Amino acid sequence: MFARWVELPEAQPVRFGDLPGLIAGALHEGHFAQAAAEINLEGELKELVDSGGLMVRDSLTLGRHTFPLGAALFDAVLLPREDLRPLLESRGIGLRLIAYGTGPTHWTIENAAAAIAAQEGWHQGQRDTLRGQMLRAAVDGPLTVRHPHTGAAHRPDHVRDFYDLVTPTDVNAWLARDARLSLRWRQSIGEPGPAIKTTAGEAAAPKHWKMSVQAEAAAEWKRMRAMNCNPTRASIRPHLLKWCRQHNVKTDSNINPSDGYLRTHVLSGKHWTPPAD
Repeated sequence: MFARWVELPEAQPVRFGDLPGLIAGALHEGHFAQAAAEINLEGELKELVDSGGLMVRDSLTLGRHTFPLGAALFDAVLLPREDLRPLLESRGIGLRLIAYGTGPTHWTIENAAAAIAAQEGWHQGQRDTLRGQMLRAAVDGPLTVRHPHTGAAHRPDHVRDFYDLVTPTDVNAWLARDARLSLRWRQSIGEPGPAIKTTAGEAAAPKHWKMSVQAEAAAEWKRMRAMNCNPTRASIRPHLLKWCRQHNVKTDSNINPSDGYLRTHVLSGKHWTPPAD
């Protein structure tokens, strides 16, 4: 049994550049100890990649990265189950995986098919048939596919039913293309809600949306602590990215904040202090 744990969404890639902070946060509780460990881990993990002891993947194809140097290495990714778990366990850190793509706004194709099958009371064969039809529609184009990182519509070279995302609206739009079908996904469609507003009804100022994200960051930090996990700024960012999309939280440029923007301008030590235990 592990004394230290990291909790991450399953199947969602972890960027190599975030690994030092992720591991340091699991190993140490004090900010100074974490910072020192993070510096050491940056060089140590790079050497591990150079020696072939750690495989990193291309963020677009999820295949082995053929040129992991400099910025390319920083943006390379690892899959939690296949790549990251062995690395963490070698350092005495356990990995807990959070169910990925199960709504309320974004679902994997696999989970969406299972949800519809459960709604209709279908058996496994019917569920698998629907999943195959959805996958084919996603590949051919009639079914809109969403990028797992941004939630924006995209056309991947290879659609993965366990990774690429759809919304209930996407699925019902596809089902409605065939007038002969009465099937609809009666999921309570959790499309992003209204943007945060000021009392004057205008979009909130940047400071306002940052404070909202930081409040959710503190709440997620406490939830993870209550589960005996060791949260880090890096480990809570996937949750915050999804939370921002679900609640339509946008920057002053009217876009959902990116992972890098959250890291630098919202969650860094200069802007935010995690809640005390």
